[in-house]
Amino acid sequence: GGPTTKPASVWSGVQLNVSKLSRTLAVDVAPASRSVVPGADTAVEVCVCDAAGAPVEGAEVAVVVVDEAVLSLTGYAVDSPLSAFVVPHRGAPSHVASRADVYVLDWSNIHIRGAPLEQLNKMMDGMPEMMFCSAMGGGGGGGGGAMNGVGMKRMMCRSAAAPAGRNSDAGGGAANVAVAVRSNFNPLALFKPDGVTGADGRLRLSMKMPDNLTRYRVWALAVTANDCYGMGESGVTARLPLMVRPSFPRFLNFGDEALGCVVVQNQGAPSDDPAGPEVRIALRASNAVLDDAARVFSARIPAGRRCEFQFPLKAHLSGRARFQAVVKGSGSGDAASVDIPTWTPAVSEAFATYGEVDVDGVQVQRLQHPRNVIAMFGGLDLTFGSTALAALTDAFLYLWQYQYECVEQLASRGLAVVALRDVLAAFKVKGVPSVDEMTAFVNSTARRLAALQRRT
Repeated sequence: GGPTTKPASVWSGVQLNVSKLSRTLAVDVAPASRSVVPGADTAVEVCVCDAAGAPVEGAEVAVVVVDEAVLSLTGYAVDSPLSAFVVPHRGAPSHVASRADVYVLDWSNIHIRGAPLEQLNKMMDGMPEMMFCSAMGGGGGGGGGAMNGVGMKRMMCRSAAAPAGRNSDAGGGAANVAVAVRSNFNPLALFKPDGVTGADGRLRLSMKMPDNLTRYRVWALAVTANDCYGMGESGVTARLPLMVRPSFPRFLNFGDEALGCVVVQNQGAPSDDPAGPEVRIALRASNAVLDDAARVFSARIPAGRRCEFQFPLKAHLSGRARFQAVVKGSGSGDAASVDIPTWTPAVSEAFATYGEVDVDGVQVQRLQHPRNVIAMFGGLDLTFGSTALAALTDAFLYLWQYQYECVEQLASRGLAVVALRDVLAAFKVKGVPSVDEMTAFVNSTARRLAALQRRT
């Protein structure tokens, strides 16, 4: 427009995108074999080239080979370091206007684009606040966050009063097959954080696969001294023609009865029999009891199918229970073993009683067998002493091991230790702390009690 005497302001911006190609590395990850057997020795080769396709010597490479089933639990993924180290720099211009703070003596004479200001204010006051907020959702390049309703109204007033064409924002059948038992189920097959490429831009790493039957994801992240970055990805599958997957509880309590499970999968070639070849499954356990019918059985599993077999089991003793499952077919087989903890009963009770035996007397103490006890846990202990100290030892140990430490509890523990320290040391009572430990405890208790005192 032409010249005007009214105050006006304008600002604008533009985002210039710079290509990241010159800082990008091409990382190719090539496993020696994309399908391996569990526990096999294999290798992975990484080739690093620059943007021009030339091999890069001396590039630092971090290689990770991890079980994809574990990654899928949390949706974990590794991003290219290029996005973290080479980031766009966005300008953040600020525009401060004092027009909203200008005092107007007579609003009746103010018109905005031909409409009286009072009419515009009534129209905006009738609009919901959320309409103003949603109009500003998702901040632009110059800042972020939704604007409140009052701020949005002010902005609309300023925008309506601004000259046309001005922008106020800028943004954007079983054979005799030797079967190896699988027991190493480590989800991490390889972690090499400090590999370096050679003159040909290649890095070759050897690794021994764990015993998992799964697909492994292979990641390689590369960086050079001149701040170039790249990432490559591949996969390796560990499989067998005939596979067994044991599935047991994560732990057992003493006396528990549970259901164990094995899943047998046939990934071999299809056979002439539609029902599939006959396979034999054998189970054995240590420190657990299996039903006789579940120890050895047979089934037919078609190619490309899997079957689940459940069987009852019972915990035997506390400690660890070990289970082994073996499956054999025509020319192939698999075996896996797992061990799980068996915990002792969670609830225990202790009872104590005291008495005196004279020189010519007999002390009779009646014992009642508790109900619902487990015979192999617990016991009866008898302690004799020439003084009444035996009755005080348990009370002293209870105070010594007491965990709470308010003022009266600290004082009670300190008094008990002071009173019985010399007697317990003289009789060398079993389980009682040494004189030095009791003395140190008394001194530290006295200092703590003094520190807790406050003047009234």
